[in-house]
Amino acid sequence: MKLNIKIQILFLLFSSIFIACQNKKSNYNEHEINNEIVDVQEETQEVENEELDTIKPIIEEKDTVERNSTYNSKPARLISDIEAYKNHIEKNPKHKLIRLADHNSKIKLVPRYYGTNNIFDRSLYSMPEVFICIQIAESLSAINQELEEDGYRLIVWDAYRPYSVTVEMWEHIRNPRYAATPQKGSRHNRGMAVDVSIEKLDGTKVEMPTDFDDLSREASPLYHGISHEARQNRDYLIAKMQKHGFTVLSSEWWHFDYKGWSYVPLFDISFEDLLRIEKEQYLKISKKIK
Repeated sequence: MKLNIKIQILFLLFSSIFIACQNKKSNYNEHEINNEIVDVQEETQEVENEELDTIKPIIEEKDTVERNSTYNSKPARLISDIEAYKNHIEKNPKHKLIRLADHNSKIKLVPRYYGTNNIFDRSLYSMPEVFICIQIAESLSAINQELEEDGYRLIVWDAYRPYSVTVEMWEHIRNPRYAATPQKGSRHNRGMAVDVSIEKLDGTKVEMPTDFDDLSREASPLYHGISHEARQNRDYLIAKMQKHGFTVLSSEWWHFDYKGWSYVPLFDISFEDLLRIEKEQYLKISKKIK
């Protein structure tokens, strides 16, 4: 009897030791797994921070060969031949690129990529012209009319941009956060995007968050760390643009894309060629009238 009791006591003792060891092992494994998750999260955060650190105004580093070949490939819907452009706008008259000054002389045109007053410190355009898709011109005129009623007017910094200029910009900036890649092109290449601001009718400047092509966080239309006046002016402009079919870019308060932009192909037609085409069409109309 005593022997059986001793055996039972020993069995209970060994069982307790075994269970305790298993619990300790279980806790240790769980701690190891949690540490692995934390390490992965920390490494991911470090990678994200490194990526954020590479976002600088002008990128000096070269991409890998693989990224270069991807980014540098041309988009499928690109029209660079003059005759092809003429044929396209004949079939799609709403895609025609027109000279904005001929459509509305009240809108102030300040083409920033003509001259040196831009982030590239040199002229990217051969002449101080602003071309735009004809369907946008009507909306800009309506916006400017509303602005005039409040004592303001629209300033256009950039509109249609030849695809070759987008490629040139990419060669200098080489970061898709700040420049359109040659692979995708820009909505500016379609004549379906505008860079705009406002001023008083007498030419007095109004306070805005940043200057054109500012690459800081203050340029975001969602940024709140600016003066009350700058925020009011920015939001006023955005509201007017949105009312007439435009959407503001999340990183640039001055950049607006027009609805239906994806239906328009990219163009690489120079300003000189566009003026030449306009002149040809004007002469044809003149002959018909005579």
